[in-house]
Amino acid sequence: MPQRRAAPAALSGHGVHLTRAQTTGSLSAEDLNEIEASFDEKTLTQRVYSDSTEILLKQVEKLWVQYCAIRTLDHEAAIEKVNIRLLHNFFVWVLNYRKTTLRAKGTLETYWKVFCLLREHKVGLKLDKLVIRQMHGVLQRLVKDFGLNTKKREKVPMHAEDLFEVLRTLWASTEMTFDHERHRTQLSLIMLLAGITGSRPGALLALRYRDVRVTLLRDPMGGEQPIVLIDLSYEYTKGYLGAKDRYGDVLVTTF
Repeated sequence: MPQRRAAPAALSGHGVHLTRAQTTGSLSAEDLNEIEASFDEKTLTQRVYSDSTEILLKQVEKLWVQYCAIRTLDHEAAIEKVNIRLLHNFFVWVLNYRKTTLRAKGTLETYWKVFCLLREHKVGLKLDKLVIRQMHGVLQRLVKDFGLNTKKREKVPMHAEDLFEVLRTLWASTEMTFDHERHRTQLSLIMLLAGITGSRPGALLALRYRDVRVTLLRDPMGGEQPIVLIDLSYEYTKGYLGAKDRYGDVLVTTF
């Protein structure tokens, strides 16, 4: 399986990190005083986000910086003192700037939620509750004014028969080529695991050999073939960096 990519740097970027000596050895009074003196409350109390959330934060931050540059505003001061008038103006600009890709109500709501995270990340405080309530009305009107799609995308289920046909094509077709035939096997495995477990694609793609444990059990009915117990342990799941712990799936099969 491919190597895990390193996580991108956090937006704040300048947090004080403990040295190896400060995490592996006994600490003197001088060490403790140094750690306390270097503690950056604004940076080190911020949540650690997943890679995908970090990417969204950077995208929205880039849009905010571009918008402020057009209006000759200090983007750092503006995000700290942002009000409902400025927010409305910003999202009108975003909807015009991203008119080919931002065409759904759900996408606009995602931009708004990420902006709230960005503002909290930069300032250390959440937006005023009144501003948040006012933005609900602003977003509703923007959806109407720009004719955004309000229908939720239907998630069409794939039946076992459909999966069988896809896998048969994957294995039998001479037109489907891969850079390495190992990828054909991996894709088949991911599709089978997705169908059986219903886990998120990101969690499945992040699986490594260390996350898989295979156990052979004696058939209690006396059969010659053992029962195969496959234990999958997921680490990179939605909310893992928050309160959620690792979780797993157990698959039972026979040869």
